[in-house]
Amino acid sequence: MTCTTAPVNESHYTCLFCRNPAITSDDPPDTSFDMYYYDGLALQEDEIRLTIKLGSDEGCSSTTLVPPLEHCIRTKWPSATVDWHSTDPLL
Repeated sequence: MTCTTAPVNESHYTCLFCRNPAITSDDPPDTSFDMYYYDGLALQEDEIRLTIKLGSDEGCSSTTLVPPLEHCIRTKWPSATVDWHSTDPLL
């Protein structure tokens, strides 16, 4: 009996975007704006809207699990807080 295995290839992408291109500047014109998240592999049907608030310094306590997407957002805006609205944060 012989067994063969084939490599498994999973194509997975996500997209985080804002409809206002002005927020990509180093000094965005607004202190609060919406971003949208899409996960193509999760068969996402509902819109995931995140509201980003700059300069609030609320941060997270050291015991709070922080979604990786929030860490990604804070690479551009370190003082950002993220409101997930009625969506459960993706951990």
